[in-house]
Amino acid sequence: MSRSGNWKQRTVGRLVAMVWPQLTRLQNYRVGFQAEPTDPARGHLNSPGLYIFWHEFLAVLCPKWAHSNLTLLISQHRDGEWINQVALGLGYKTARGSSTRGGTAALRQLVQSARENSIVMTPDGPRGPRREMSQGAAYLGAKLQIPVIPVGVGVRSCWRLKTWDQAPIPKPFGQVRVLFGTKLWLPETISREQLELNQIRLQAAMDEVNQAAQDWAEGRIAMEGYAPRMNRKAA
Repeated sequence: MSRSGNWKQRTVGRLVAMVWPQLTRLQNYRVGFQAEPTDPARGHLNSPGLYIFWHEFLAVLCPKWAHSNLTLLISQHRDGEWINQVALGLGYKTARGSSTRGGTAALRQLVQSARENSIVMTPDGPRGPRREMSQGAAYLGAKLQIPVIPVGVGVRSCWRLKTWDQAPIPKPFGQVRVLFGTKLWLPETISREQLELNQIRLQAAMDEVNQAAQDWAEGRIAMEGYAPRMNRKAA
């Protein structure tokens, strides 16, 4: 677990990690499942999984999953160290690097971490294209032989940042709906053809679960859900 970064990054990271979870208390936040419960904040998984969600929802999900035995894969992009320090402050373990290119050290960390912790990654990060699945999640799901769990987020009433991912900032008391998809087990074979097929499969699963979550947030469909309590360590 890297604790690199200069003093400014470490200080800002700790401050953001303290304030961020408190701000999410203003959200009308509900969690639901397409199949069996898989919320990491509730410790639903008996064994590690690979959680994937779009990059734009980092600010929505990360504070809610604080101190939940998760390892977050963070790129070596120049802005990654800021995210790294915030993640560490929220109680995540972190692995730095790409899952497919130049990421040998990160892969070793993830293989070791996946023996006890679940893995979290944003398969369209760090620079997009927005909501387009890279092969990283398919590669890791096959390599680590743990289930891939697509996570959809729907937000009603928010501000959108003018960034490549158009990240939403939910307005106070705005509806946020998080929907966990069905576990997907990928074959261990990681040939180029198999990776491409699995990439298409994961893209379809992410499109489906995110559309359902947005429909839930907008009131177009009704779903069972619950409002989780704040993790005490994060409070």
